[in-house]
Amino acid sequence: MWERQDKLLIALVISKYKEIEFIQFISDIVINFSYERRRSFIDCFIKHNKNFEDFEKLRLEPSSWGCSGSWVPVYQKRVEYLESLLPLFNSVDFLQHKQYVEQKIQLIRENIEIEKKRDFIQD
Repeated sequence: MWERQDKLLIALVISKYKEIEFIQFISDIVINFSYERRRSFIDCFIKHNKNFEDFEKLRLEPSSWGCSGSWVPVYQKRVEYLESLLPLFNSVDFLQHKQYVEQKIQLIRENIEIEKKRDFIQD
């Protein structure tokens, strides 16, 4: 079933990559998929639309998170996912894209350090 979904979504991205509001809608659906499937969507989009402003409008991650216990593992998974996107941007055309994702990674790493301190104090 996922294969059929992915084929349809990729076909929609290819045919409507200039219609950023529609792509944002698709992105809001894809954001709940596995990291690998999200990565495929982003890869397809940037192959057809290199515009940084359009890319910046996409949600790379869900807007809400939840956990029980420490947030550190959640943050680490987010970093791993965002780092998995970096090879997609290994071109001069994607320098801004790469910097944007690297900034997100840095902010999450800072949150990891804060959370580690909080965990230590609570223990």
